[in-house]
Amino acid sequence: MDNITLKKLKLVQNQEAATMTLNNPEKAIVDEEIRPGDCGRVHFQNSWWPARCDLDMTFQRGELVNVLGIDNITLIVGP
Repeated sequence: MDNITLKKLKLVQNQEAATMTLNNPEKAIVDEEIRPGDCGRVHFQNSWWPARCDLDMTFQRGELVNVLGIDNITLIVGP
């Protein structure tokens, strides 16, 4: 992810109820299981982030996921 995209992520984190979709998904590693309707945690760009999947899918610890967007400080991930 380039510096411009990272700056956009940080900007979005500072905005109330902000959501952003990434055009070029990046990979993250699941650190805490992500279940439908429940947040887990991923390791992304040398940091841990809360993460959720809007699909009816479960991701186990150690799985690679794509970061598709961000909602406040929660990453939206998918297969």
